[in-house]
Amino acid sequence: MGGFRSEDIEFFGPLTLDQLAERIRYTSEAIFWDITKAILECPDGRENAATIDNLLRQMFDLSPRN
Repeated sequence: MGGFRSEDIEFFGPLTLDQLAERIRYTSEAIFWDITKAILECPDGRENAATIDNLLRQMFDLSPRN
């Protein structure tokens, strides 16, 4: 089976998340790894997950300059 399926979005997030990660990494690898580290170190829980989701949603709308 394997691969991404649209019904798995609950577990993997929106497809545009990959594009956002690529854009951040291309713009600044240091910032990319700082964000990655902060997310990975964030304790589990719905509240923290919601905070990260909110942050990523806001980042979707930023230009590379921002």
